[in-house]
Amino acid sequence: MTSAPTIIKLNAQTAGPFNQNQNIVDFEIPSGMNVSLRDSYLSFNCVISTEEKGDSATAANGEGIYPVNLRWASAPNLKVPNISLVRDASISCERRGQIENIRHLDQLKTNLGYYSESIAAQASNKYLDMCPFRENLDAAAQKSSIFRELQKNGDAPSRNLTIAPIQIALEDMFDFCKTDEFDTGRAGRTTIRTRLNIDKLEAVATTDPSIPMNGEGLKMEGVAVTGESSSELVTSASYKSLDQIPFHVGQRIKIAAAVDGGTAIDKSILIKSISWSQENDGKISMATQGNWIEAAQSTGAVSDIVVSFPSGADGPDVSFVIDYAEIVLKEVSQPQGYDEINFNTFGTEQTNGNGLSAYRNIFNLEPEATNVLVVFPQAANELLSKSGAADSSYNLRLNNEDLTDNREVVFGTSLDKDRVNIGLTNMGVKPRNLHQNGGDTRVISGNRYTDTDLQTRLIAAPMRVTTQQKLLQVSVDDTGGTNAITLFSELPRQFTY
Repeated sequence: MTSAPTIIKLNAQTAGPFNQNQNIVDFEIPSGMNVSLRDSYLSFNCVISTEEKGDSATAANGEGIYPVNLRWASAPNLKVPNISLVRDASISCERRGQIENIRHLDQLKTNLGYYSESIAAQASNKYLDMCPFRENLDAAAQKSSIFRELQKNGDAPSRNLTIAPIQIALEDMFDFCKTDEFDTGRAGRTTIRTRLNIDKLEAVATTDPSIPMNGEGLKMEGVAVTGESSSELVTSASYKSLDQIPFHVGQRIKIAAAVDGGTAIDKSILIKSISWSQENDGKISMATQGNWIEAAQSTGAVSDIVVSFPSGADGPDVSFVIDYAEIVLKEVSQPQGYDEINFNTFGTEQTNGNGLSAYRNIFNLEPEATNVLVVFPQAANELLSKSGAADSSYNLRLNNEDLTDNREVVFGTSLDKDRVNIGLTNMGVKPRNLHQNGGDTRVISGNRYTDTDLQTRLIAAPMRVTTQQKLLQVSVDDTGGTNAITLFSELPRQFTY
């Protein structure tokens, strides 16, 4: 009988909270363990807090619960994976020294992921994402955040989660960690060091003030409450499923209404409970915490009732903190006793094109380099690989031999996609998404990859193994100018105990 695997959580060697000044986090795998690195991961606990401001800060009945997520500050609409949190990473062991050390892991893995992760995989992994795509009519990202537990039917309170781990698989960071057996009894104490991009991320409330379906907010049924107080609201629209419901318990809403013969209502208040069923024509009944209309106001019929969500000056201030980190390890119960681990790692070289429209440079590559990946981040420490002009092109020469048949390869063309396919396939990366676009988190479903500001451009090419250092000439013609460049060279390695 096979015993269940043992999962062990170990605190990081570096104490939190972490910030842009304290952004190096070390993890340790003790000596004497046999672990499946492929099934292990890092966990960074992130807490996102909100603070009411404007009219919402002075409103009665407590703090509102807001849907929130993280985003890349300089490209707020870009879909970024969890691994973008880690800028640089290394892994080393006590007896064999350094195993992998990858600078700008964020640029490498993020841009590779835009090509290798299918649309279906992006949707299925949403429950783990710190920055997910919106789905269906759930435009407020109500079920799309690891940082909130939102209740959309009943009176159970929604919650701001204080345990919200951003998980990063070790195999996504290091090719070495794709092994299902690593013996620290032989390798010795093993250390993983990460440098985090905390300064590049920001927290944001994701409630969209324009939802759903009309630009005037959400219309409610009128009521006749002459001389009466009321905490009840009923939507005019019907909803087919919970996914479509833009409300949750504990949500702050603003209510505007006209009163026949009285003063117009302008109220900020929290939702106490929600009742929805298809048997009630799919309409939503809500009760607020306290009355949204008082008896003294209800001089006649109340009409033109519209609900909206606080935004702008009335929206919350949002902040986040990564307060602690863990490594989660899966122990191997019946090790096979591997003596070696074959893997690939990446060397990194950074330079600047200084805005040249005709950029030319020669890179020195290691003799054993089997592939290169060239990315064009918008600044030296940014993320998305992107060229300037729409008709920008490139050419490669290796040791004075053309790798592109003396043709200029225009980014985004069929030839470019073919070259990318060849290069990535040779790296062992299967292209599953050739939209060549990072994806827009604001867009629901089909048109996520149409924003030209989020287009990706990269060069991927196989290299011949040589006996001596080889020279790669990279030529890029871009009327928009070539700026930051990061070249990754893939290098085969072997680890032996």
